[in-house]
Amino acid sequence: MDINGVTITGGWYISSSPTTLTISPAVSGLTTWDLGANGPLVLTTVNTTYTVSAASGSVSTTLKLWGGGGGSASIASGGGGGYATGNFTFASGTNYQIIVGGGGTGTAAGRAGAGGGAGTGMQTAIGSTSIIVAGGGGGSGDSSQVRPGGAGGGATGVNGTPSGGGGGFGGTQSAAGAGGNGGRRTGSSGSGRNGGAGAGATQNTAAGGSGFGNGGGGATDSGDAGSGGGGGGYFGGGGGGGDAAGMGGGGGSGYIGGAGITAGTTTAGSGTTPGNSADTARGTSGNGGTSSASGNGGRFVITLGS
Repeated sequence: MDINGVTITGGWYISSSPTTLTISPAVSGLTTWDLGANGPLVLTTVNTTYTVSAASGSVSTTLKLWGGGGGSASIASGGGGGYATGNFTFASGTNYQIIVGGGGTGTAAGRAGAGGGAGTGMQTAIGSTSIIVAGGGGGSGDSSQVRPGGAGGGATGVNGTPSGGGGGFGGTQSAAGAGGNGGRRTGSSGSGRNGGAGAGATQNTAAGGSGFGNGGGGATDSGDAGSGGGGGGYFGGGGGGGDAAGMGGGGGSGYIGGAGITAGTTTAGSGTTPGNSADTARGTSGNGGTSSASGNGGRFVITLGS
């Protein structure tokens, strides 16, 4: 047999590496997705557990994920979602669970803080050890002053505003962020993957996003302004504290230390802007809310590796 001038004898054959994943629930009507023929697998439906595996053999991929953005309360903005990326090989016979984080709920003026965004991530089973995570942004506090939520991580979530003066603290690689102490009221600390609720007489009046680590709810206070919830993530951010003004929630942390991840990096968001915002694969995912709008949900993108 002659191929481009090279003679091949005996039982040799040429084969390509596997490129097909199984996916449930179906995406665009497909339960098998060929990354070579169909292009990248893009998951954007929030708070849905996708189960992904290699159809046969092992499929080498690059993962890109963004956490959900925090919601906006009145004039203050929610924090943008964090970003994480790494190379990963899906193996047949092993299922991986992927959950995309939703954006936090925004609130119009009315003394109500906004909800934090949820994290986006992957694990081998529900509630098991994380493989890769992008943190969600914190929700803003409602105030005559501008008290934005902190952006998602990155290795560490960004503190809510004012940082160190009542804003919720960002989650880290080892612990959830503490709630901010605003002088009159203290926000709830994050709990594991979940963001903490903002401080106020009535909590959870503005829902945090749902996903891989839920965002904390915003709060309302009839006498003072309510505070924003923390973002979800590998570890969630703390809710904002309060005095006469409501404070912003802290962002959740990201993570790239799971088994099988190589060449991983995390990038925190900045303000309302998500990490790695210029990547065209992102679309508008992960934007923090502005002018009382909710934050945008996150995104998980799987492309064929080399």
